[in-house]
Amino acid sequence: MKLFCSTYAKSDKEYVAFLKSRIVIYIVLGLLGLATIAGSIVLECLHEDKINDFTSGFYTGVGGGLIGASIVFILRFRKLLKDDELRRKARIAINDERNIQINTEAMKIATFAAFVGIYITIFITAAIEPLFAIALSLVALAVIIVYIIACFVLSKKL
Repeated sequence: MKLFCSTYAKSDKEYVAFLKSRIVIYIVLGLLGLATIAGSIVLECLHEDKINDFTSGFYTGVGGGLIGASIVFILRFRKLLKDDELRRKARIAINDERNIQINTEAMKIATFAAFVGIYITIFITAAIEPLFAIALSLVALAVIIVYIIACFVLSKKL
């Protein structure tokens, strides 16, 4: 199964373009991870007494995770770009209707679970930290708005 990598590339040329676009995306994510680590270091230097170990470690961990995942995916996509047979098999697997259906259903379940988690967290934190509950509510609202816009755009495009 290919998580977050569905494509409708029918030819090898289209799939190569897809892989190259994914490499660019993962380079950007790697740079974002680097910026997160740099931001953690800058915050520690500027506000040494106000930044706790958890915050510093959290930013460093998230940044390191983004960098690590980016490196793995970039290497994987570069390997596919170099090996014609491996690339052909990967393209067939990604375009397999069963895999597409599995990804679609899994995303529906994960989205529902995420919203249930957000809902529960909003109600727990509302009494403790109202600002966090408001921020989380706005995130949920933003996701719903993006979903509605995506449905509208995709209904016109497909």
